[in-house]
Amino acid sequence: GTIQEEKAACSNLPGEEKSACIMEIKNKSYNLIKWRFYDLEERAEEFMERGLADKESVILFIEKTEQNKAKFNEAKAKEERANTILAVRQDWKEFTDSIRDNLRG
Repeated sequence: GTIQEEKAACSNLPGEEKSACIMEIKNKSYNLIKWRFYDLEERAEEFMERGLADKESVILFIEKTEQNKAKFNEAKAKEERANTILAVRQDWKEFTDSIRDNLRG
């Protein structure tokens, strides 16, 4: 089911179990987000291997993403995590914009 459905199912559980259930969903969605970050890094490397992106921009993108991954892990507030996700999206957009002409070719 969706995360919303899973959360709804959690809310029917008694106290302790409810907290554990919600925590588990949180961890699952955080892992999914981190997997997406990693996936973008892999895609950037793939572009480089196919000669569509230069090494410098790929390294730069990966470095930024690694920093954002660390920020995401250390974030205490929901807002901080959201900002980190936005930052990675923005970096990806800038990276793909910089190689757009190569992708068209």
